[in-house]
Amino acid sequence: MYYAWNYQHDPRSLKIWVATAWALQSAVMLTESLQLWFYLVARHGKIFDLIAVDPSTGVQQLFARLVQLFVQWYLLQKIWQLLHTRRQQLVHGIISGVIFLICLGSSIAVVHSSIVQKSVSNIIRQAQLPAYWTIASQLTMDIYITCVLCYALRQCKSRFSRTNVIMERMVIYTINRGVLLCLLSFVCMILYPVDSRRGTLFSETVSTPESALYVNSLMAVFNVRNYLVQLEVETKHDSSVVLHNLARIATEHNRPHVSIEH
Repeated sequence: MYYAWNYQHDPRSLKIWVATAWALQSAVMLTESLQLWFYLVARHGKIFDLIAVDPSTGVQQLFARLVQLFVQWYLLQKIWQLLHTRRQQLVHGIISGVIFLICLGSSIAVVHSSIVQKSVSNIIRQAQLPAYWTIASQLTMDIYITCVLCYALRQCKSRFSRTNVIMERMVIYTINRGVLLCLLSFVCMILYPVDSRRGTLFSETVSTPESALYVNSLMAVFNVRNYLVQLEVETKHDSSVVLHNLARIATEHNRPHVSIEH
């Protein structure tokens, strides 16, 4: 609702991207709510039944992986558009394509194990290798997107100071996004082998908010435009006030002094 109200004049393609991201994240939240109902309400007081996998686990994993791949694809596409030379675009396409295919393949394997297996222990055991590949490729992709996007934004600098200020703000937001997501993936990479050996689910407490962070970081990048426009308006207003004061001071300085003799 906030996006629809503040960005009514965005291109239709961008509105479709935002609507798709919102729909996927809503589906993730719905399936997570079903999982909470399954374990906390439907299976309340049944200890041995908690070993069974919730039927919506596979669907939840599917939508969560789709959210991550969707956001990554959008940012990779934007990086492609920001790069100036064909050589840069070619190198970017090869590197990002390989990492993206690894993310896609490992995500398919994880979703398949979540759908086929009927117990939590079997999912952890069968999906150990593809899940580790998913986390590692996701971490690599986040680092790559952060570094290359900062480089591409740096190339967009011009002789105008106001444009450079906007680019600097975008670089700062990109770095903040990358640090947050990379930290989350790194913690998951540490916890998942521990879960595999001990049969625990500590990594789930960290990986659960991942899809929400991906969507929120993308929407935050979209919302930066509104902030930068407001910043530009305030900068113009401050500049006009300063110029007005300077003009008034210069006028008063050049004004002839009239002495009145009594």
